[in-house]
Amino acid sequence: MGRIAFQLNLEVHELINVPMFDGTQCYMISTISNDKIKNHCKKIHISSNTTQPVSIKGHRVKFGKAGLQSSEFRLQTQSLTKSDVLSDKWLCISFMLKHESHQELLGTLAVNLTDYVNEKGKKELKFLLENSKTNTIVKLNLQIIHLNHDDNVIYQTSKDTKSSTPT
Repeated sequence: MGRIAFQLNLEVHELINVPMFDGTQCYMISTISNDKIKNHCKKIHISSNTTQPVSIKGHRVKFGKAGLQSSEFRLQTQSLTKSDVLSDKWLCISFMLKHESHQELLGTLAVNLTDYVNEKGKKELKFLLENSKTNTIVKLNLQIIHLNHDDNVIYQTSKDTKSSTPT
């Protein structure tokens, strides 16, 4: 079993349908983990990246430069049959509202990065946040770059093996 190095380039553009209160700001806490983080809040995100708070305008949060992140991560290969399959790796983001000294969870996002290792170029995505009382939508771009290999390599993921299993 080997470990393959990748780089994640993440660009969180905006949140849509964010509740507005005077002086309330929004920030995000992100981490890459082997497991999908089911709980939220900062103490769960070990070795996380926290952005600066951004103002809410017109029920939207536009992150701009605060939404740009770049992280390296490694994927483990698992031998399931004759070929190696990449293990799952999760990008977990908690979006937080901040008003003076009070902080509250707006919603969470968990994306399996392994599902995107074979994509060429940036992938534009929209997600409805989990645990959101206001049905907040996040718009983002992500790109995963293999650091040590040819771009023409196609990796087998657990999603590929699940979809090929007869039901």
